Amino acid sequence: MSNGTPSARSLEGQFWDGLKQHFKTYGINLMTHNHNNRNYYNIALGKPGFRLNFAVNTVENWLRCEIYIYTKNPQSDFSRLKNAQSQIEKGIETSLTWEGKVPNGEGYRIALYNHNQDIRQSNNNPKFKWFEDYGPKFFQTFKPII
Repeated sequence: MSNGTPSARSLEGQFWDGLKQHFKTYGINLMTHNHNNRNYYNIALGKPGFRLNFAVNTVENWLRCEIYIYTKNPQSDFSRLKNAQSQIEKGIETSLTWEGKVPNGEGYRIALYNHNQDIRQSNNNPKFKWFEDYGPKFFQTFKPII
């Protein structure tokens, strides 16, 4: 921290704590473990190599809900899911960004972004509501397909 301004990690931690409490209040059982003050929060989907991530970016001010694929053959698994794109997007009720291979990484990403979302603002309820709307849809849509 400098000049009394919270660090990005501190802001992210506060955001995840708030989101976890929001989910608890509304009976959404996706966030069950601690966040470790990172810019993402991961949720197991019940199959190794696939996870649901919630992410925030304090520089570019976006939120992201994603499926991250890091199996032994992520390109093949990504292609298999891409073949089910219309079924998946129907379940989530919106178009997704099929990013493919993550730059500087080994995994593949299928994501939904919400831009112009600054978590430094005092009212994060609209951001919590966005994750409330899309987190369960991602989980319920992808879990049986993966």
